[in-house]
Amino acid sequence: MRQTCNVDQVAHARIIERFVGACNRGEETEAWSLLVPAPVVWVAGSTWFSGTFQGPDQIRRILLGTLRKYLRAPQIRIAELIASGASVGVLLEVCEHVGGPTTVQNSGSPWGALFDMAGERIARIEVYPDTQWIETVLCRGRYVPDAARAPSAVPQPGSDRDSSDHSTAATVTTLPASHAGGAPADVVLGFIADINAAHSGEAIDPFRRLAADGIMTVPGRSPLSGDWNRARIYSEFLPCAAQLMGREPGQGLFPTRVIADGERVVVLARGRASARDGHPYNNTYFLYFEVRQGRIYRYFEGFDSSLAYQAIFGVNLIRAAG
Repeated sequence: MRQTCNVDQVAHARIIERFVGACNRGEETEAWSLLVPAPVVWVAGSTWFSGTFQGPDQIRRILLGTLRKYLRAPQIRIAELIASGASVGVLLEVCEHVGGPTTVQNSGSPWGALFDMAGERIARIEVYPDTQWIETVLCRGRYVPDAARAPSAVPQPGSDRDSSDHSTAATVTTLPASHAGGAPADVVLGFIADINAAHSGEAIDPFRRLAADGIMTVPGRSPLSGDWNRARIYSEFLPCAAQLMGREPGQGLFPTRVIADGERVVVLARGRASARDGHPYNNTYFLYFEVRQGRIYRYFEGFDSSLAYQAIFGVNLIRAAG
C-alpha cells in the first residue's frame, strides 16, 4: 500500500489501518475507539447493506446485524490510500471466507471508500462496493430480462457496431501533444470534461488523456466489466457501450469532491445518463486515477454495478427468498 508523506496525513492513514485491522480481527472495542461518539456510515447502492447508518445503535443493530447474516469472516486489505486534509480516499480489496477457513471468495473488484476525519478519530465512512457481487454471490440473487423494456440482444465485447453508432477515435478530436500535461487533478478534471462532452454528443475522444499503456478497471460482472487496456477500450469497450448508452446534452459525470495526493487522485461524482432506449441511469461514483506526465495510467471507475447492469442492460434483479 502506498500512502502520503505529510505528517498529519500519515497519522490519519495509521488510524485507518488500525481500524481496518481491528475489523479484520473482530476486535470491536478497538474499532469503536477509533470512531467519534456518533459516527455516520453510508453504503452506496440498494443492497441489503446499503443506506445511511447514524450512530452506534443503527450501525450495530442494522448494518452489522445484516452483514453478519451474509458474511462469515470478511477480510479487508487497503490497496491504495490517498489523503488530503481531513479526507482520505481508499481502495479496498475485500475477501470472504466461504466453505471453510482456507476457501476465500474475492469480490473481484476493488471497493472505494472515503474516510472523513475529526482530529484523530473517524467521523464518517462512505463505502462504494461492487453491488453486483453482493447481490449475486453473497445474497444469491439473479437477473432476468425486463419484459417491459424493448427486447434487444445484449451486445458482447468485440461485437460489431450498428451503423448509427457513436464516433470513436478514428473520427473524433484527439489531444495534441502540446496540450498534454498539467497537475494530476487538472488532468483528471479534463478527462471528466471529455467524458461529459462525448455523452452530450460531441465528436471527441473521451479517452484521449489515457496513456498508451493505461488501464481502465470497471467493476461488476457485465460485458463491460474488467480490466481494459487502451487498444481494447477502442476495439471492444466503446463499441459495446455505444450500443447500450444514450447521448444527450447535460449527461455525464459531475464531481462533488476531489482528493489529490501527488500523482494519485480520487473523485467522488454523481452521474446523469440514460440507456439507449431512454431508460434513466443515474449513479454515484468513486473514481481513482494515477497520473504521470500529464497522462492517466490507471483509472478505476467504482459505482453501483447492480444498478448499472439493470439500467443499461435491461434486466431486473430477483432476490433469493429469505
